Amino acid sequence: MVIPICSRSKDVVEPLMKPQWYVKCNEMAAHAKEVVSTGVLKIIPEQFKKTWYIWMDGIRDWCISRQLWWGHRIPAYAIKCISSHIDTNEADKYWVSAHSEAEARDKAAKKLGVNIDDIIVEQDPDVLDTWFSSALFPFSIFGWPDE
Repeated sequence: MVIPICSRSKDVVEPLMKPQWYVKCNEMAAHAKEVVSTGVLKIIPEQFKKTWYIWMDGIRDWCISRQLWWGHRIPAYAIKCISSHIDTNEADKYWVSAHSEAEARDKAAKKLGVNIDDIIVEQDPDVLDTWFSSALFPFSIFGWPDE
């Protein structure tokens, strides 16, 4: 058996299973097939239509989370502490998506029907996949979220 060793630190590298974030792609793929079949979107040269349909039929959900120390943070917040209405050990099962911690606390309070002061949230440390976050480039250079 080969034991993987980090080239920099010389530590033993061990795989660690971790929950990931996915984008459900089957609805997008169905729409992409439909626009080609109806002629709204044209594949040029036409001989590649078959390849298009093969890709869309074989689509899988897209894992967009990466465990890196740099990048666009995933806008998902775990509800870490809540009032006595819900067992604190169960808190990690509740997540909200938001632009900020304040918005996440507000959404969590509404979702669970508790006072906002009883909510503590923690943003997921994962970052977005490079291909996924590259779509944010036009927003960031044109002043989003302020404009």
